[in-house]
Amino acid sequence: MKQHYEPNLNIGAEVSKVRAGIEEIKSQISNLENAPLPLSEVMERIDSLIENASRADQVRNRLAAFFRPDDAAEVEKNSRHRFVEAFKQEGTVWDGLGKCFIDFGPILITLFPEHMKAFMHAELEAYAKTLVCGPPKGERKRLIADLEKRLFDYEIQEEALIEYAETQGLEIHRRADVNPAAVIGVFK
Repeated sequence: MKQHYEPNLNIGAEVSKVRAGIEEIKSQISNLENAPLPLSEVMERIDSLIENASRADQVRNRLAAFFRPDDAAEVEKNSRHRFVEAFKQEGTVWDGLGKCFIDFGPILITLFPEHMKAFMHAELEAYAKTLVCGPPKGERKRLIADLEKRLFDYEIQEEALIEYAETQGLEIHRRADVNPAAVIGVFK
């Protein structure tokens, strides 16, 4: 794709402008990929977690541990005891001295699901005020695809400038992360 440029064009400055545009778009893509989810989606996730944890079969499984014929002395000797496991979730921190930090979250969710939802919603709303949330997860793919099209257009401009510079006897190095399709002239 041949471009026509003004004879007194500062090619280096033009390449720098295009590369700045490329970096800006890459930054926008990264921000979209990594931005926190909107509060509404997080609330849905929390509600789903609490509803699943408070299902009758989950409640019965947790309460069944209390009916096992294990005595309290055994619980204190063995930190991995089944009685403790009824409270503990994976990832619980152990202090190495035989004591455990018990996560009562599952039991509280089981016993008080609506209170836990209200508590979590209030905490999430307060925390969300400290964040700049991105768009809903379902929209991100389309937004990223639009940005990638713009990125490719910039890369085509960059390649045209580099090729023009070569005709003028100038050497401008290509970026290591350039899309090869822009370099070989395969236009989407």
